[in-house]
Order: sequence, then C-alpha cells, then structure tokens
Amino acid sequence: MERRAFRNAVAVTTALLVLAAAWAGAPPEKEVSLSVDPTVVTNRIDLKIYGHFLEHIYHSVNGGLWGELIWNRSFEEFEGSGLWSVSGDRLVQKSPAENVRFLFGSPEWSDYEFTLEARKLEGAEGFLIIFRSVNKDEFYWYNLGGWGNKRHALEKGVKGRRWGVVSPSVPGRIETGKWYRIRVRCEGARLRVWLDDRLLLDFTDGKAPHLKGRVGVGTWLTKAEFRNLKVTDLKGRVLFRGLPDLEDRRAVARFWNAFGKGRFRLSDREPLNSDFSQVIESDGEEETGVRQKPLCLHKGEKYRGSLWVEGRVRGGVSVRLRDGTRILAEYAFALDDEKWRRVSFELEPKADAVEGVFEIAVRGPGRVRVDQVSLMSESDRAAGGFRSDLLRAVEALRPPVIRWPGGCFAEWYRWKSGIGPQEKRVKYPIKIWDDQDVNSFGTDEFIRLCRRVGAEPLIVINIGSHDDPAKRPQYLREACEWLEYCNGPPDSTWGAVRALPREVLGDRQRNVAHGSEEIRRGGARIRSRA
Repeated sequence: MERRAFRNAVAVTTALLVLAAAWAGAPPEKEVSLSVDPTVVTNRIDLKIYGHFLEHIYHSVNGGLWGELIWNRSFEEFEGSGLWSVSGDRLVQKSPAENVRFLFGSPEWSDYEFTLEARKLEGAEGFLIIFRSVNKDEFYWYNLGGWGNKRHALEKGVKGRRWGVVSPSVPGRIETGKWYRIRVRCEGARLRVWLDDRLLLDFTDGKAPHLKGRVGVGTWLTKAEFRNLKVTDLKGRVLFRGLPDLEDRRAVARFWNAFGKGRFRLSDREPLNSDFSQVIESDGEEETGVRQKPLCLHKGEKYRGSLWVEGRVRGGVSVRLRDGTRILAEYAFALDDEKWRRVSFELEPKADAVEGVFEIAVRGPGRVRVDQVSLMSESDRAAGGFRSDLLRAVEALRPPVIRWPGGCFAEWYRWKSGIGPQEKRVKYPIKIWDDQDVNSFGTDEFIRLCRRVGAEPLIVINIGSHDDPAKRPQYLREACEWLEYCNGPPDSTWGAVRALPREVLGDRQRNVAHGSEEIRRGGARIRSRA
C-alpha cells in the first residue's frame, strides 16, 4: 500500500510537470490532453534515496541519542568569561572559546587613550580591543584579525540587538607569537586605532555614540596574552597602569557547579587529553567539589561510570548521586597518586529522582585534578551505549540510510579523534551548535547505531574546506584512510587498527564507546558530499 501510494504520487507529479512543460510551449488557443496510467511502472526509485540525517546539533547526540549522562565530561567547554591568569607582567587568556572578554576601569571614563601590547598564543583569529564599554550589550571593540583572521574592523554593540561592523574594514591578519603595539584614542564621537604605530581607524560615530565606559581585552577562538596596559586621559594623566585584579571566579567548566569553600580552576598543565582538566583544592574545613544536575535517576537501575584523577587528598574522594540533601548512592576511594589513574564505580540509587545530582566531593585537605568523567545506565549500556527509548524511536522510523557526521559539523571533523578508548580521544576543534564535542560518539558508535536500526551508514568526509588549501592532499589522504578503516581487511594498515584486540583498545565492559563486531569485519560505506 505504501509503495503503491508513493508510485501514484510520483506519477501524478510527473504528469503535472509534463503538463506544465506542454502548456509553456503550446499556443494559448490549443488544448493539451494527457492520459496517465498509474498502474504502469516505467522506472523505480531506490529506497535509499530517502534517509535520515544525524548531526551533533544542539545536543542531539551528546545529551540526546548517546546515553552518556555527563555533559562536558572532559571539561573543555567554558562560559564566555574565559580562563584568565597573571604570569609575571602579563595577563593571559587560555580559553579557546568564542566571545571572551575581560573588562576593567571606570564606567565614567569618557575621553582617553588606551595602550597595550598583545601576543597571540594560538587559535583561529586575533584580539578584541574593547573601549567605551557601558555594559555587555553596549560597547565598541576593534576586532583585530577577525573573520577567520582576514581583516580588522570596528564593531559596535547596541542594546536590543547583536553587535555589528560600523566602520570600513582593513585587510590584515595577526601572526602567532608576535607582540603587537596597540593604541586606541577616544575623543568625543571620534575614535582612532593604531596597530604598530600605523593608523588603522579614524572614525566618527554620528549615530548615538557611546561617550563613556570601561576598557578591556578579549579573544575569539584564540588564546592570547597582554602586557603594558595603560589608560590616560587626553592630557596625559594616568588613569590606570599595570594589570587588572583577577577576582575569584571559581573557575569551573560549563554544566558543572562548584560547592563548598574550595578553590577551583581549569588547568592546561598536562591534562589527561585535549586542553584542560578541573582542579579542586581544599583546606579540609568542609567537603568541597563539583556537581552536575539535573539527572533523571531510577531506583534499581545501575549506573556505571568512571573518572580519571591525580593528586593527594587526606580524606579521599567520593562520587555520589544525590536528591536534594539525601544521598542515594555513593562510592569513596583513597587518592595519593601524582599520576593519572582511572577509577571505576557503580552506583545504584535507592530511590527515584527527577532532579538528581552527580557530585565529585573532596573529603579532606588536598588537591585533585579530574578529567574524563563518565556515567551511563546499565540499560543504555546494554543498548550499545544509546539511550534505549530514543534508539527504539529511531528504529521505528525504519531509516534505510543514516548520514553522519553532518553538514557544518563534517566540515571540521577529524575522524581519528573519535576512535579508540575515550581517554585517547581529543575534542572536536571548534565549539558549534551549543556544544564542544569531545568525540564520545565516533565512527564505531555510528556504525553500531546503523546496524542496530537496520540502516545503511553514509559518512560525509571533511576535505579541508576551512583550512589552508595547501593542506588539501592531507585531508584527501585522511579520507582514504577512513575508507580503509571502515572497509579494509584486517591486514591493511587502517583495517588492522579497526581490528585491534579489545585489550588494546579498551575493555568493552568498562568502555562501551569502542568496538562493534560489525565494523571490525568491515562494512561501512563512505561517500563524499559533493
């Protein structure tokens, strides 16, 4: 019935197209007559022309289909405040996030000069030099090396709408490792900016200019450092010189919250993988740590998890599930090791909780670094790592093809970051669609999903569209290696990587994120997006 209806719809659509073509070419005074026999099939459409599209958009995978309960498990995603520290005479920012700003000074400053030196450490763009900042919505910033590190321009923030460019753009880029001298002069509505003593901007804002406000520095997808920050009025009187105070920001990663009287920071010193780990320090006065909520927990369900830790804590560390003030399940362990180690645990809550909380608590004086936290229900683990209810819903759709890893997401995707044990996987290179993906869901998980719902996998490759054209051969080589990983025999270079024994790649019982039998034998088909 479904196929006959589809065939009839195609026949009617075809008839309409033929009728339209005939009408377009016929004189108005003549009639056109068509006969359509919907019982006659002239051509068949491959069922695989219809399929589903899976992309890491707004937690469709993390926090959605993939059964991992912990968001931002590797502490790689941050709010817009950035990771600021002082090192000698420099103010350092080490978050790769978008829209990172640090403001200081008086909101009553009006006409002034702001001078500084800035150096890019790594990243996609340059610096944001902020001035006349009334609040987070009303400000100016001169974007040096913006728009993919291709140009410089003045942007203005206006209350009620997003900021935008208000001045002519100047072609230019910011080099990594080079110190740049920057000078901004605000004089009434007239704004000027110099880079290395070259005048880049002489602009008068004739439309409701901001005439007062603080100064600041910022970055966009870039890590940088700043020194010799100075603000003077137009008569040369010093309003500010040196480094701004760094208030206690209780720095924790996105989706995590701090509790207790401890000290918290995100460290880029030898993390387990990728860029950062979470540091918790306590003087032992009270329990302190980080937590994440809400989690929907079910009585009698087993939740198995793990985390990587290093440090020393006199009273040890506890991981637990909580509902308000009531502890539903807990696992405690000693910690006296300056090397990273994996701690596995199993928690079985004694009651249901709709607003459940997962906590990592330091139980005495000491310091601990945490990375790669994982928690998954036994039901989802038995379903191959997928949320069992959503997996059943996808299966009920009977998709003949599932396309992955997406459109925009595929354009930055590096497949080798998403295979092997979780602790060896590194993050997706940029934050996109409200997610800094840590590659918990990679090629093996995707193939396993397709096999479970009876779909054919269709993989979209990255050919380096957003990178240096000189690197195109490297991306094409990676695509060929991906093809071999999925389809090559076990004695081929990448087929051998796919077929490595579980004891090499990680115990499937402890690490569900790798190792489907289907992909070990080969059988994925990779097709490029034209």
